[in-house]
Amino acid sequence: MEDQKKNRLLSIDIFRALTMFFMIFVNDLFTVKNVPKWMLHTEMHEDGMGFSDVIFPIFLLIVGMSIPFAKADWKGIGMRTFALLVMGVFLVNYEYFPSGPGKPLMSILAVTSFFLIWSVKSTVLTRVLGVAGLILFVYLYPGSMKTHWWGILGLIGWSYLIAAGLYKFCKGNLKALYVVAFLLLCLSVADHSGALDSIKPFRVHFWVVESGALPFLCVLGIIASVSYKKSLSYFYTLIALGVLWMVLGFVLRPIGGISKILATPSWVCICGGIGYLVYAVLFYVVDLKGKEGWAKLLMPAGAATLTCYLIPYYWYSLRSLTGWRSPEVNTWIGIILSLGLALFLIQVTGLLKRIRLRL
Repeated sequence: MEDQKKNRLLSIDIFRALTMFFMIFVNDLFTVKNVPKWMLHTEMHEDGMGFSDVIFPIFLLIVGMSIPFAKADWKGIGMRTFALLVMGVFLVNYEYFPSGPGKPLMSILAVTSFFLIWSVKSTVLTRVLGVAGLILFVYLYPGSMKTHWWGILGLIGWSYLIAAGLYKFCKGNLKALYVVAFLLLCLSVADHSGALDSIKPFRVHFWVVESGALPFLCVLGIIASVSYKKSLSYFYTLIALGVLWMVLGFVLRPIGGISKILATPSWVCICGGIGYLVYAVLFYVVDLKGKEGWAKLLMPAGAATLTCYLIPYYWYSLRSLTGWRSPEVNTWIGIILSLGLALFLIQVTGLLKRIRLRL
């Protein structure tokens, strides 16, 4: 899956790298005891969100920001979506695999198969071996594999497909994209207000991802990129839109509350606003002021993001197989160690990128 971007914005690459850094970090917090509540995910029906609840929606925002620069045709969009869906389904089924020594081996089998099939250095032989690996995974899996909730990569795949399709349909027209974003948000509001309960039987067979909430985030990202201008006025536009989305999120809070797991309209708007505000700062620092050296260590995660996402599966599988456990340390030392792990795995990604062993 060679990166399809013909043009790149350094600010978006750094935004992506920073988000991936924090994604690895929050995913490692389960190894730390007594983590402050504000850092963690909130419960399904808890009205609120922690730091961990912001990372995935911001990543979806970045997925959308990349679409106008990728210039991918329908074939490219289809191939990327297919790969993400396949990876998502295998990884979500891995989560349901019974605990024991076989589970980390299944993780290694699945991820290695992904690299064999979709690495930029893949050949006919490696693809055949990779497909054989996935077939072996299915054969060894107890019972039948299901799509479940598609997994993180699957949700990204569906959201990317819908957002990229809408971008092509709108032909990059900014006004049309705002209308699309509005309609997706209305769909989410209608669902969480109970207005769509009568069509639940239909939704079992076909439905927009999380009632339009996740594609909405991608479309917000597309809007940010289509509006891009290397000027101070664009910085102020991002700030204004970021505040607007956040205010709208709190206005919509009575409709389902703020919940990542339920993908409520309030949650997506607040996270979209946070994403705009964070990107505004990065745009100002990186694109306008030309200060990017501080992000050098993180850059492999911005250029080989999917590889960086998959590398931790090897890490945790090896931990499980060797029986290694994190040392008993103070909470904040544990948090620092999790930050260090995120940085370490990004450097591993950089080494793999240099030898073109990346997806």
